Amino acid sequence: MYLDRTAPNRTHSFARRYLHYKDDWYILDSDKDFFLVYYRGSNDAWDGYGGAFLYTREPTVPPALVPRLEAAAKRANLNFDDFVRTDNTCPTLDPKDIPQLRERYAKKELILTEDALAQQVTAVRGNAVSAISSEEKEAVKAISKLEKLAENDVRQLEKVLEKEAIVIEKEVIVIEKEVEKDVGSLFKKQPERN
Repeated sequence: MYLDRTAPNRTHSFARRYLHYKDDWYILDSDKDFFLVYYRGSNDAWDGYGGAFLYTREPTVPPALVPRLEAAAKRANLNFDDFVRTDNTCPTLDPKDIPQLRERYAKKELILTEDALAQQVTAVRGNAVSAISSEEKEAVKAISKLEKLAENDVRQLEKVLEKEAIVIEKEVIVIEKEVEKDVGSLFKKQPERN
């Protein structure tokens, strides 16, 4: 939002991201007790929206101010009689109505709380499912990694065992030859002794 330097009663507001909009705001008239504001704008969904509002220090529009407001509105091609007048007074309540009003308020508050709780539960469930899914994926990765490590260990153990088997076979052959030699010498004919 920025102030229009050529017209001190005018500001501009615009957005560059998401919903693109441009608003022009005009202070049609003001003093220490009121502001009459008019705005026009356009956005991605609606071109030419606008409206006006009056801020006063009083709960209702002071009748003495109406001619000044009508003139200010007319300068902006607005009809002040088209403005919807709101009653901002705070009427006193009948004490008999207070329990019913409190009950209505409590029901609305309960509904809001219930809706908020339902949203939180849904969010927690979604987060839990996401966390479990993430942990499950991590577990699958860890198991896969462990399986590969185990396969590598088995291959290395097989190589070691194959080498040891070859060494043992060679030792067995050497032992067999020694046994054959020893046993063979037992069965050789000995020279006769007289």
